[in-house]
Amino acid sequence: MSVVIRQGHYQGLSGNGVTEYRGIPYALPPLGEHRFKAPRPLPEGDNAVAADHYPQPSLQMKNPLMGVNESSEDCLYLNVWAPSDAGSEPKPVMVWIHGGANVWGFAGQYEMGRLAQSQDVIVVGINYRLAMMGWFGHPALAATAENELDQSMNFGTLDQVAALQWVQDNIQAFGGNPDNVTVFGQSAGAFNVAALISSPLTEGLFHKAIVQSGGFRSTSYKDAVDGPELESRRRGAASKEFIAHLVETDALPPVETLSPEQLAAHLRAMPASQIFEAYKELPVAIDAAGLINPVDISDDGIAVPSEGIRSALINGAEMRDVPLMIGTTRDEFK
Repeated sequence: MSVVIRQGHYQGLSGNGVTEYRGIPYALPPLGEHRFKAPRPLPEGDNAVAADHYPQPSLQMKNPLMGVNESSEDCLYLNVWAPSDAGSEPKPVMVWIHGGANVWGFAGQYEMGRLAQSQDVIVVGINYRLAMMGWFGHPALAATAENELDQSMNFGTLDQVAALQWVQDNIQAFGGNPDNVTVFGQSAGAFNVAALISSPLTEGLFHKAIVQSGGFRSTSYKDAVDGPELESRRRGAASKEFIAHLVETDALPPVETLSPEQLAAHLRAMPASQIFEAYKELPVAIDAAGLINPVDISDDGIAVPSEGIRSALINGAEMRDVPLMIGTTRDEFK
């Protein structure tokens, strides 16, 4: 089967009552000048594309637990699983946000065809930026932002918002109902769902939510950028700690000698491997094999309310008024 959307003509793979579309882009690659910025929309296109292979996972450490050996900064892709028997009525849509401590994992981690076929739903699995590529804030980046969203530090959250917008714009072509979208995630993916429920950017993008083995935690913007005042509050390495380490190891000139534009340019031009290696040497919140510890979801006042996810959900000022299912997964590491 094939579908035609604004960005092109996609040919899927059919079998076992399901058609799967692999590796559909939903935003421009966050490379070079687009690193540490909000996702940029794709141009229109009319190319015919065989959507028959999974995209590489978002940039991450090699991790035997997740089966990841290769990963890429060019990562803003999604997969769609649709029952082959389309029927006459648009089907409910489920958008899956994978787990992995927000530092590993990928959209094709689980085979979602059985869920799509057995429950007669459209399932969308999304990649999003991970680790410090997805959550990084610094005054130099805010000072050189091209728009308000660029001033956020929750780029991974903004990727998820962009993917949900793609669903609204395109899922009808796959047989889905854009007015019946459930966002669901496990572990870090569940924390991301909580962020999306609280975000002022998600009005109308989904209508139900499922939080599996997650919670409603976020870090203050100050702690994420400057580092915690108390070590007991540490969630990982803050961005200014990372910058200071680069200066100490001569990977950056002294910060006081750089303008915000120069520092931002250095950060966007630096090899990703150098960024990961630097973070491996920084203070950690959890010491585990293959785990890298940047700070993730933070209260930036743009993608996430400045009062934090928990407070926003308690006072109800920002939360999406949607049905919510909360639970835990059994045998999570199987």
